[in-house]
Amino acid sequence: VPKGVAVEKLKNYGGKRGLRIECPESVRNLLTKKGLFDVYNKFVQAISDDPKMCGPLGKWKDAQLTSTLDEFRDEFTDKSVRVALCKRPSELGSYRWLEFIDVTVVGDTYDPQYEVANCSGQIIKTTYKKLQFPNGVAVEELKRLQGRKKLKEHIPIYVRKMLTKHDLMAEYNLLVDHFIGSKSLKFKAWDLKRLNEILEK
Repeated sequence: VPKGVAVEKLKNYGGKRGLRIECPESVRNLLTKKGLFDVYNKFVQAISDDPKMCGPLGKWKDAQLTSTLDEFRDEFTDKSVRVALCKRPSELGSYRWLEFIDVTVVGDTYDPQYEVANCSGQIIKTTYKKLQFPNGVAVEELKRLQGRKKLKEHIPIYVRKMLTKHDLMAEYNLLVDHFIGSKSLKFKAWDLKRLNEILEK
């Protein structure tokens, strides 16, 4: 993370206790400098006191965390500190952390890549993992079964909105026609090399 951003990890198990007994030095220094350490302590206490904050196995509930953060967000914002709840999925589970961002240092140039609030809800499931995409990214899956037909008949809502906003629907339709007209789908598998050649035209 850049200068002006302090990070606190949220442990998947025993996370509440971890928040109560330990605060990273970088977070303490930033919030003390901004006169916000008392607000931070109240925020942590609110998380600790909420019985619905974690599930039966001790895993965090994102919606509950976000709701509690919203209660204190204005107090942080009033002193130019933005707080972001971040989450990154992995094969071993999800990792969560809080980013305390000093806006007077980073300005509007920094946007946390894994901020929960940025998640668009778009999900593509692969054989090995589930892929999620942030706001500002629109995705369309190339299906293997009846791939040409599905590509021609259906466009994901996020893709449609983005391309319509930038007046690119005509270019999209032309690209789809090229994909369908080419011999890029053989034995239920897309030829990625051929697709890249079409994209580069």
